[in-house]
Amino acid sequence: LRALGLTGRADDLGLVRTCLGDKSPRVRTGAAYALATLGGDVATPELIKLLADQDPMVVAAAAWGLGHRRGDAPAVALRAALNGESRGRVPRALGILMDKESIEPLRAFLKSADSGRFRSQFDRADAIWALGRMGDSASKELIREALKAPYPYVRFRALEALATLDPKNAHRLEADPQPDAAEDTKAML
Repeated sequence: LRALGLTGRADDLGLVRTCLGDKSPRVRTGAAYALATLGGDVATPELIKLLADQDPMVVAAAAWGLGHRRGDAPAVALRAALNGESRGRVPRALGILMDKESIEPLRAFLKSADSGRFRSQFDRADAIWALGRMGDSASKELIREALKAPYPYVRFRALEALATLDPKNAHRLEADPQPDAAEDTKAML
């Protein structure tokens, strides 16, 4: 189905919409990506509904699609989904949209992120990336706190965001405070 979104035509939307109701999360995920690719702006309401899916991969596909839409509806829906049970890449989609109204919800999300769940670490890293991408200098201290995270990807995104927010001092950020990620971080900066 995902391939259909890349190679299909708008008249394939009927098949795609049928698959959105499939019991298999894999089928729904592929259908969501196809809908996002084929459906244009008319797909926005359906993608918003998919943010409530129980499967994080379906939510991630819907968030990806909404992150590439314009208008207020995608940003409003993504902000509402930010604290949902199945966040799948919602923080990243907000960063792609560059929606400045999302800064406070992203900060609140970072302060309350459940660090015990593996999936949440990717969401946390995405929120850090989004704040850096949006140029939110007021979040520097919150992002610096993420340098203490036990997860290398979160620390990497924190270093990347800080370097984006303060390019003059990026050279000071080359050393990851956790040795296991130092080489990766240096390579990425």
